[in-house]
Amino acid sequence: DGSGGDEAWGRDEAFAALNGNSTSAASENRVLVHIDMDCFFASVSLLNRPDLKDQPVAVAHSGGATASGDARGGEISSANYVARGYGVRAGMFVRSAKRLCGHLVVLPYDFDKIKFVSETAYKLFCQLTLKVQAVSCDEAFLDLTGFANPEAAVARLRTDIEAATGCTASAGIGPNKLLARMATKEGKPNGQFRIRSPEHGIEMMRGKSVRTLPGVGHSLHRALKARGIETVDQLRSVPLEALRQQHGKHGEMLYLSARGLDPRPLVVHQQRKSVGAELNWGVRFFTVAHVETFFHKLGEEVAERMERAGVLARRIMV
Repeated sequence: DGSGGDEAWGRDEAFAALNGNSTSAASENRVLVHIDMDCFFASVSLLNRPDLKDQPVAVAHSGGATASGDARGGEISSANYVARGYGVRAGMFVRSAKRLCGHLVVLPYDFDKIKFVSETAYKLFCQLTLKVQAVSCDEAFLDLTGFANPEAAVARLRTDIEAATGCTASAGIGPNKLLARMATKEGKPNGQFRIRSPEHGIEMMRGKSVRTLPGVGHSLHRALKARGIETVDQLRSVPLEALRQQHGKHGEMLYLSARGLDPRPLVVHQQRKSVGAELNWGVRFFTVAHVETFFHKLGEEVAERMERAGVLARRIMV
């Protein structure tokens, strides 16, 4: 039940941070950058439609049309900031979005350009540093520890990305992943922000919901709310042992996060352990035939990927 946690927390590193025994992974002297493309799918689709730059725009599969004729339309995956001003959000059906914004323009994905922009951005990341952890096609962590002026380096990187792709990126700089990601939210849109220390992070978290912390998804949020814990400030007042007893390893993570601490290392090289395919947006099934067709095509895609990777499957998971 995760939200914002891109890999498991290291138990040993967590105890090291709690006991004040900083290792290279847990040290708060690092300079990590979280960089995130702004309204990625919408920004990419707008590259061919500069006339819509100041209009509310969203992206959905087939531009919101569905093969089944579902009156709700497709599901929105991305919306620009103009559309967000009307309350349009990812995950919303097109019909619901158009109730909020009658003049919303819904564009289809431009997969060729998505690939180009993503690959270009990653090439620029690697020109700056080879210490890059990919999160998604439009999001990554970079380690700039040791840079004389990391803020200037990040500003140049963002300028280079926009010049090369036409799309903007926002960035957060912090001593760990938690605070770097939090700083990105402060820098959006098309800006950057730096949180220099865990103490600074605590100030930034005052009054914020526990949902802003990594690993706090629906179930954990519900459990915390049942105990009267809804803000990070309230969470910080709970003793470590109480959190451990009630939430196990998640309790240790909560204790650290509420104090602006995050011992997770940057994972640059990840051993591939599986081959898969998924489609998150715009899929709605209305007949068994739709389901069967979808799984058949998805299976073909996974088989092709396995063939390219030169691997065989030990088990299949759906």
